[in-house]
Amino acid sequence: MYSFIQIHGKEDVKPVDRERRQLIRQVAMIKAGRARKIKTARNRPLPRNPIVSLPINPMLLETQQPQLLYKELGSGRRDPFTAYPVQMSLRMHEIIEQLYVDPKKHFCGFRYFWLPIAMGDPAAFHQLLCNVSLAAAKFTGSPERNKEESVIHHNAAINNVLSRLRVTGKEQAASLVLPILALAQHANMYRDAAKFEVHFTALEKVVQIGGGLENMTLEPYTRLLLLFVEVNSRARNDSLPLFPLPVDLLGSFQISSANIEDTVYRDLILISPFRSLFPDGMDSFAQTLCDTKSLGEKLNSQIFSSSIITQSLRDATRISALLGLAAVRRRFLAFQVFIDIHLAKLKDLLNFLFPMVLCHEESNGIILFWQFFMGGMEAADPEDWSWFATGISMLATQLEVESWAAAMTILRSIFWIDSVHSSRGRALWDASQSIMTLL
Repeated sequence: MYSFIQIHGKEDVKPVDRERRQLIRQVAMIKAGRARKIKTARNRPLPRNPIVSLPINPMLLETQQPQLLYKELGSGRRDPFTAYPVQMSLRMHEIIEQLYVDPKKHFCGFRYFWLPIAMGDPAAFHQLLCNVSLAAAKFTGSPERNKEESVIHHNAAINNVLSRLRVTGKEQAASLVLPILALAQHANMYRDAAKFEVHFTALEKVVQIGGGLENMTLEPYTRLLLLFVEVNSRARNDSLPLFPLPVDLLGSFQISSANIEDTVYRDLILISPFRSLFPDGMDSFAQTLCDTKSLGEKLNSQIFSSSIITQSLRDATRISALLGLAAVRRRFLAFQVFIDIHLAKLKDLLNFLFPMVLCHEESNGIILFWQFFMGGMEAADPEDWSWFATGISMLATQLEVESWAAAMTILRSIFWIDSVHSSRGRALWDASQSIMTLL
């Protein structure tokens, strides 16, 4: 037992003190106890766990060997991480853990919407790890390490998708929508419009092979994420989306949009097929979505009195609505909402419209009043902020709007969500009143 004590001669022999002998015995007893437990555990039948007994996802059989579907840890325990569609490493576990240890809610979108459906697809899961790593590089530090990991997972996702594209038929098309959508989200995070178009062109072809979205069996989460990802990119570039809202959802909105004053939340939440997708505590997001679409239906039906400037005014109204939706999209956990193009276009249109409306068109002046608010609330540059505030002060004088309550009456009659727009709108109104005293 004490063979590590070397004895060269009688004169070198040193007695082992009592405390050291006790310590050596304790270490030996611990090791012997561990060996007995392991031997006993191997001979003991594994307990019947309802979670482990669940049917195995067929996708797992394609990505892992059957003997690796679970891992014995000793004492009858099994590795809980084998539910993932790829073989997990410790670092992968750490990346997923960030979705749950998230005090500032940077990763809520990944956790609530991407993770549940990415668990069934290896390519989508690798791309989810990639996107979370990129977000972690931005929000939590360690950028170099996270970027290296994101490249590894991104390559794994692309290789998996390419191998599946070679044998894509109508039956396999639906399974490719989610991983390609995750790749498009990656391009969106990098603000790479060219790659985004490549991915969405491939997605469009896959949807055509599958017979169209209405004929494909997609999880509701996937359908909802398709809307979110495309809106993020198309709105940034002020271009039209390829995939509009589902017909059943549009029908729900149109049924209840006639009376949006007090029934929009009560009616639409009940009949919307996407109501169940919003987790507990996110009801306000669902309400905002419903209110936004219903108010948009009303805005779309506005009739402008002037036939000369109708097209320019309609375009300015469309851009103003998109700017108003920018704040709403932030409520839906859109990490980056880019409105530079929209602000520049709106300023050009208002410079053209403002003199004519100010002199001739009082009814269109109300629309213009709202447009200045939508642009000013999203203006980050102080000069732009002052420009919009000045326009508001001049229009308020012409329209005889003397209080914030009167301004709110006009804004609510067109497109306005109190919980989203009121705080910034009030600050803009106060700035316009300060400017008015100087004019």
